[in-house]
Amino acid sequence: MGKETIHGADGLSGLTGIWKQMGEERRLQAAMAFYQDPGQGENRMGMDVILAQLRHFRPQFMKKLPLEKRAHYAATLPLPVEALAQLIIAYHFHTQRPMMTEFLNALNIPNENGQIKSEEELPAPETQSLRSAVDGILKNHGREDVYIYLATLHSQGTATWDGLTTLLQDW
Repeated sequence: MGKETIHGADGLSGLTGIWKQMGEERRLQAAMAFYQDPGQGENRMGMDVILAQLRHFRPQFMKKLPLEKRAHYAATLPLPVEALAQLIIAYHFHTQRPMMTEFLNALNIPNENGQIKSEEELPAPETQSLRSAVDGILKNHGREDVYIYLATLHSQGTATWDGLTTLLQDW
């Protein structure tokens, strides 16, 4: 990933902006989800190295800290965009799976519990389908959570989610 700014070229939040918008509570949830996920072993080691560098700790010392302390550092220190991406993804898969599944199902996008199955870029959904899917998840989920999820999809920079640009700008 290249240099990331708070806002992308279209004026919408990039990952850094999304991270800031999540607020302290959601950022801590994201970091805890990341550190508690057994599938994140290798990524966790990389995050520990980043945190150790930022705090001027030895990596061995960082590894000995309780998960809660490491999660606190991850939630509050200025991390590179690649690390933010991992935390934001962990947040969504840990706390927002029902919303993700509901949204993808409304768009008839094959998914497994909110995770898109296709390895290839998907065709962009029609604007009206997107609006309808967004309206559907807004009935069952908080407006800010929906925005964070949609902004995260949009930040992937794929043509699949270009239709979210107008919806997010009008938010």
